[in-house]
Amino acid sequence: RRNSLTWLASLGDKPEDSCDMTSEAPSPGMCSPPLTSPRRTSVPTVEVEEVNSYGFFSRGTCCERIFLASLLETQQLIENWPQWDLSRVYLVLLKGIPNTTRALLWRKVSGLDSVMQTQQGIYHNLTLQPVSPKSDTAIRMDTQRTMLDHALFPEGGDGEEMLYRVLKAWAVYRPQQGYCQGMSFLAALLLTQFEEEEAFWMLAIMFLRYGLLHLYDEKFVGFTAMCDSVMQCLDAEIKESF
Repeated sequence: RRNSLTWLASLGDKPEDSCDMTSEAPSPGMCSPPLTSPRRTSVPTVEVEEVNSYGFFSRGTCCERIFLASLLETQQLIENWPQWDLSRVYLVLLKGIPNTTRALLWRKVSGLDSVMQTQQGIYHNLTLQPVSPKSDTAIRMDTQRTMLDHALFPEGGDGEEMLYRVLKAWAVYRPQQGYCQGMSFLAALLLTQFEEEEAFWMLAIMFLRYGLLHLYDEKFVGFTAMCDSVMQCLDAEIKESF
């Protein structure tokens, strides 16, 4: 089982202009070991705090200070990627990425811009091609019930049509896999952060470069393996705690 920091190192090894989405992806279900946390760098108006191995402050601070520190750290991470020390990257990710910088960080880490430069015009052509009746029926059914509590996806609205086009384009792009139930929620999440074409290529990157596609096979073999790995991680943590 690969260590989480090893996986992060593999991201840092990929230059931003890399567009190889077929390279070997990390195996699912990685348990990360406890980290020795460095002392957080002090910033103006923010008190220096100790951070434990999971990224939580060891002393109580107000939510505004925690958010401000996270915002400053993620901005620095974006500006200096991929030169950051991996242990610091891991701690920033554990604390959570603020909404204002999430799309920028995802774009930087994934190499989205370079992928789109090499794939210009492809998404538009994919949306114009017919999809199999089986995939079309499944996509239509799922888009009508995906994230209905989000402002972007009211029933029958523009968001629902954008989601349909992204999923249809994927089914045409990789007909050997096609559409699988559950993909709609991942695509919908990406649409809350990116424009339509960007969301499609982010979906492709996550599926093909980072190995998420194995979670969506019809028999859910990969999903079952992931659940087993999570349970093994939880069992190990519970035994250490008790």
